[in-house]
Order: sequence, then C-alpha cells, then structure tokens
Amino acid sequence: MLLSYLVLFLIVSPLSWSAPQVKVLSEPSTPQEFIHQNPGCLENSECDPVMGHQINEWNQLIKNPKLKGKDKRLALSKHLKERGIPTEFYTIQKVSRFFKPMLFNSHCRNHNPKEGEKILRGTSFIKSLTPDKAVIWRDQTQIEFTPDEQLVAQPIKVYFDEVPKIFLSSLDDQPLFIKDHKLYILKEYEEEFFLLEIDEKGKWEIVDMDISKLSFYEDKKAHMECPNSVGTHPTEFEVRFCKGIWDESQSKLIPVEMYQGCAN
Repeated sequence: MLLSYLVLFLIVSPLSWSAPQVKVLSEPSTPQEFIHQNPGCLENSECDPVMGHQINEWNQLIKNPKLKGKDKRLALSKHLKERGIPTEFYTIQKVSRFFKPMLFNSHCRNHNPKEGEKILRGTSFIKSLTPDKAVIWRDQTQIEFTPDEQLVAQPIKVYFDEVPKIFLSSLDDQPLFIKDHKLYILKEYEEEFFLLEIDEKGKWEIVDMDISKLSFYEDKKAHMECPNSVGTHPTEFEVRFCKGIWDESQSKLIPVEMYQGCAN
C-alpha cells in the first residue's frame, strides 16, 4: 500500500507544480525615461522627481500641437504667471538643499577648480527676477529670496545713457530688440519659440511677436565696442561683450553689454 501511494505521488506532483511566472517589464514610454531615472529630467543632470514633473508639464504645454498663435501665447503667459518658465543661471552645489534646481556641470574651466567650490549650471522655474528678488515656483510653493551665489543670472546692461540700466535674464540670452525701455528676448525651447518681455522693474511677460520683423531685428544687430563699464559684474562671468540692439522707440541702435561664463 505504501508503495502505491509513493507511485501516485510521483505521478501527480509534477503535474501540480506551477509553471514559473515570467514578468515582462514595460518599455519606457518617453525618451526621457531612457536617460534619467526621473521622467522629465535631462540626461546627465542632478534632478529630483519634483523638477522632472515640472519639466514634463512645461514640455507638454509648449509642444502641444493643438495650441497655435495667440492661444499658445496666452497658455504660455498663464504658465509664466502661475508657475514660471525654465530659466538657467549659475549656482553652487549646496543650492540643492534650498530650492533644488536641476543641476549640470559647467564646461568652463574657470568654474571647475581643483580645490574649492565648483560653479554649476542650474535650471529653475522663475516668474520674475531683479537684483533684489527672485520669484521661483517649486512643488506648489512660491519661493522669494534675494539672489546670491545660489542664483547668479546673466546681467544685461543697457546704455540708454551713461549709467546703464541692468536687467537680469537667463544664461546666454540676448535681446532681439528694445522698446519703451523694455527688453524683448526671443526664447527657444526644444525648437519652439516665444517672445519674453522684461521691463525695468524686472517683471516678465510673454507677449505676441511679429514674425515678419524677426529678420529685420536680427539684421540690425551689430558688434560694438563696450562703453567704459560702470560698476562690477559677477565673477562667474569671464567674458564681456557688447552689441548694438535696435530700439524701436528711438529708431536707433542702443549699446547693450552682455556676459558669458567663458569663451566658447
């Protein structure tokens, strides 16, 4: 009898074993998932899920094929007022414990000393910016503080007269034209374009742009000798250069002084 039970067990047991479960991992749904653990974050960046989420939202908006012309400008303008726009600046590593921008290493040699604090490129969603106050949006929170070494934007000095007016903008920005003492900067993001207006008080607006005049303003730009510089500029910027930018109000070129971290 015992032998019969044993034979029956050997026959039935293999049939009752479960087949091994094979789980197929889903493929990444977006290119960003291939290059960063946090969707939305860019390759080789130090970037947390909150920043990745904000970048994803911005990408979906600016690349929305259903938004054209004025509707797109209004949607981008609303985003700027409520949640800011992605803006680059120089910063330091300890900033990650403050408002946590997306961080990249700078390619400039002077930003990468063998000893001491390195200078990094940071990106945050900024709503407005002056030497006295930066307004940043992060994780459903508006952060306001006086810019220091944690946020060093590019100064743009406009010589309306001998003493220049200083505007602050993203790294590598250059005005397209000037009107009524306001700068107009053509911004490009992932091959999408919009026009940013910056007034003398540091208020940012996204405004309509006359595409037919873009080439006119570009053709008017001219390299100029820089005036005798008034005041100082942040040490993060090694290169100073000047261009004549067309002023619509005065129908003439205005000297504009700009900066780069280092020679390209």
